Amino acid sequence: MNSLLKLNKVIRSSKMVLRSMSSIKLAGVLPPIPTPFNAKEDIDFDKLQINFEVWNKHSLAGYVVIGTNGESASLTLDEKAALVTKCRQLMKPGSLLVAGAGCETTRATLATCERLVEAGADALLVLNPSFFRNHISEEALYDHYMTVAKQSPRPIILYNMPASTGYDLPVSLMARLADHPNIAGVKDSSGDVVKLATVVDAVRPGFQVLSGTGSVLHPGLQLGCVGGVCAIANVLPGPTAQLYHLHCSGDHEAAAQLQRRIIGPNGLVTRRLGVPGLKAAMELFGMYGGPCRLPLAPLSKEKRAELRAEFERNGFQPVSA
Repeated sequence: MNSLLKLNKVIRSSKMVLRSMSSIKLAGVLPPIPTPFNAKEDIDFDKLQINFEVWNKHSLAGYVVIGTNGESASLTLDEKAALVTKCRQLMKPGSLLVAGAGCETTRATLATCERLVEAGADALLVLNPSFFRNHISEEALYDHYMTVAKQSPRPIILYNMPASTGYDLPVSLMARLADHPNIAGVKDSSGDVVKLATVVDAVRPGFQVLSGTGSVLHPGLQLGCVGGVCAIANVLPGPTAQLYHLHCSGDHEAAAQLQRRIIGPNGLVTRRLGVPGLKAAMELFGMYGGPCRLPLAPLSKEKRAELRAEFERNGFQPVSA
């Protein structure tokens, strides 16, 4: 009797994996939203609502919560679940909600996946463990991701972020993992268009590759990416979504022109100034940025001035002084 119950559980789990994989579509632009904190470094859900009122006006495909820009490393599991639940309430119906679930152990990653799905996540973005990266082989990473994929209640998305982890996921690893039906795609934030092209060419048909930076959104789309998870879309949701739609309509000249205007501001709010720069840029455009959790420090007046000048130089006029 126990064996029959276990078999039924396995069958139900397999059907769920196949069903969830067939229904998850990653095409379009998804901003990796920052977590709004107040002066006491508590999450400010009222300010989150203010930001969603802006984002929801634009043709964004969905949102990524608790990613790198969401300061995931600074959040407790309870806080992560609360953010997912609130985002689900605030976002437009039909939008995709992806939640960052990567942890330093396979066990913790699985527990996080389960908790965030219960809170309302459609898919899980799984950053590779990196603290012991010098002692984790490619085969060990393969086993890690396969274990998570087999047990996660919703599809997972591989997350390659070498600037944060110090490890660049090999294309060979992505290609092997892409064969699992509960691994829907990869967000590649290396910024390397050659790697994006190589990944697209190496993985199975239907495996969805996302550009992880707005600086190469258009080149990535031309190479076969289905969309992008772009920090700049938090600040410029309209222009970033427009770039995607220009590509889809075949107006590649206009898309390329817009891409060139986005590169400078995107570089500042990502690799140059990081999350503090992203939050400061949001304030320039009438949204709430607020502080980061320490030890991330706020921008200096000089950096804020540089940020404003870069947006203005590229034709994006801030609305706040």
